[in-house]
Amino acid sequence: MLDTEDINLISKYIVYIMPPDDPQIQQIADKKRKTKEDKELLKKYYSNHNRQCKIDLDDFINNKFELIIGESFEELENSIISDFQSEGFSKEDVCDLIYPNAINLISKLSIKSADPERITSKEQLMQQLQNTKKTAITRWTKELSNYKTLLKKRQSQLSNGLNNNMRKRYFFIDANAIEDFSEEIVIFLKEFVDTYCHKPKLQNPALFCFMNLTHEEFKEIVSRLYSKGIEVETGIKGNRFFKDAFLRTPKRNTLDNWMQFRLRVCIENDAMKDILQEDKPDDLFIISKNCPAGYDLTDINVEFIDINNFNELRYLLKLVKEI
Repeated sequence: MLDTEDINLISKYIVYIMPPDDPQIQQIADKKRKTKEDKELLKKYYSNHNRQCKIDLDDFINNKFELIIGESFEELENSIISDFQSEGFSKEDVCDLIYPNAINLISKLSIKSADPERITSKEQLMQQLQNTKKTAITRWTKELSNYKTLLKKRQSQLSNGLNNNMRKRYFFIDANAIEDFSEEIVIFLKEFVDTYCHKPKLQNPALFCFMNLTHEEFKEIVSRLYSKGIEVETGIKGNRFFKDAFLRTPKRNTLDNWMQFRLRVCIENDAMKDILQEDKPDDLFIISKNCPAGYDLTDINVEFIDINNFNELRYLLKLVKEI
């Protein structure tokens, strides 16, 4: 094993990085783009300040090095599930709710920058898990062996709200978080409209707010939607955004199955904070790695879904039966 050429079995560790003592060299090292002269100066500096680490390999291998084969991922997973069951949770709840949400909570703690923020206790973790009612679908739980089962469970949790025609629905979608966003978004919105915004008498226009999207990209999406026969309200009149125009009630003709517009679409901006405060939806779907900051989400059913492709989103929203 020690002379393997398999890159998957080779690990490299940087124990300590010694920054340059010379402020001028540090300034050059910090440059995003370095000239040929800069690179020569860096090379010369580190050649002149090279420090060799001295180590007795025989002593290290014979007296200090220990190789322990850990549990497999499956064994570790089963052990954790068993521990949660011993705390009084049913196996079904552990597999569908407790375990994936524990993975998600711990992962979110692990990426915090301040040490105190990364500290928790069994009591704190168990208290958070006991109050959870929704299966976490995030980048962290995607690696679990039962991820497809978790998607099915999450779809079931969303189903009751989606089956209610009259619910007011807002969506926040991060354009950077979903693969092939530009290519897929119009097709996805068309499928959504055909399912949830096609009955003038029973259904209301959904609101889609896009994060990390330029004005030019937004206008292109609106044009493509119009080409697909989907009228939208953007609230933009001339070069300005008008909240009253954005939130106006569409005219309807139920005999002809006609509605003036079937979607409200916008780019995330400060006005959205006022809109969410004044015109609260029943359901807010956040399709992103992070919740947008500064919004009052009181009295709103928030569905946080951290996924990176439209196929999974289609499945969760019951636009397709299989994934």
